[in-house]
Amino acid sequence: MHTLAFLNRPTSPRHSRHRPSLRTQFGATSRAALSFLLSAACSIGSNLPHAPRPEDFEHPDAIDVRAIDILSAKADASPANVDSQFAAGMAHVHAVLKGHIRSQDQAEHYLERAFRLDPNAYPTARVLGRFLNMRNSVLDTSKIELQLELYRSLQHRGSDRPTFDIEDLSTLDFHTSSFLAANAALLDFGEGRKFVAWRKIRHLERDLRARTLAHPDEIDSFALAGTFVSTFAAALPLGRRRRARAAAAYFEAQQNRWHDMSPNAQDTPWAPNTRSVFMLALAETQLYLNFVDQARATYERLLALDATPTAVRGQLLVVARHRLDHLQRYAGRPALLPPWPNGATSCVACHARHTLLPTTDLHMDAMLAP
Repeated sequence: MHTLAFLNRPTSPRHSRHRPSLRTQFGATSRAALSFLLSAACSIGSNLPHAPRPEDFEHPDAIDVRAIDILSAKADASPANVDSQFAAGMAHVHAVLKGHIRSQDQAEHYLERAFRLDPNAYPTARVLGRFLNMRNSVLDTSKIELQLELYRSLQHRGSDRPTFDIEDLSTLDFHTSSFLAANAALLDFGEGRKFVAWRKIRHLERDLRARTLAHPDEIDSFALAGTFVSTFAAALPLGRRRRARAAAAYFEAQQNRWHDMSPNAQDTPWAPNTRSVFMLALAETQLYLNFVDQARATYERLLALDATPTAVRGQLLVVARHRLDHLQRYAGRPALLPPWPNGATSCVACHARHTLLPTTDLHMDAMLAP
């Protein structure tokens, strides 16, 4: 849905023990074989989500178009007014999360204006940084430099004694540094530095594990870790099963202690489908891993969940019932990763009530589709 350690600090003796050199790791591996291994490790999988089109979202939630137009006109008339820019940007953000994807560019435009005018007036950097994940989730790096700038501006904000130790960071600083690390890796991928990106991803994965071990009650960090690692499992063929097992463990911890999530994460009126989306992600990951009995239990748990009835949840339940009817057929399939809904669609999935999500990224045999 942020690793200062790797990006900003020199390698200390304590950390260097966990980072053997390539020579140590691969020993006498020939240069040709090493080249093959690195190529496999850094290649991007073909089953990543694609950017949805506005017309892909059917029956989007109702929004007050006139009010949004008025806010946009006011912001355009007063480009130096930070209040107007932020208000217009947030109006478009809310529209996007309700299924009106065509407002994405306007949301980014007004929020970036607000950030340039006064980065401290509103939580603009955090909002826009997270919102831009809709782009990088489909490997659109056109705004990645801006996103890196936003997250860097948030590092240690308000901290009296900044620290670079993953275990000692505040929750907010840890999440910020994790997004920063993931975005830096994506930029390296986009610019052809694939092995550098792979190393950053591996370090981020170690930081996520270290953080969740050190803070077992910080359930929001388990959700963050599961989201990152399941995405990496889909993107990087080498090590996919290992990553999927880790993602499933993170998601299971989150579901088992859902009520320990932060109040914002549990804000049902604002995001009525969030728990259902994460629960389906857990079930799909378990099914990919061939943990059929565990997957069955999670799909059944999703069906029994006392949750707000929405069109999105209805779609999730259709998928769950279909999988239960054909568990052995789908078990072990890599196409289950990343779990649907994914990419930009997952942002809408958490927040919309009446919108119907596009299913182009949903893995389902056509002959069996309900």
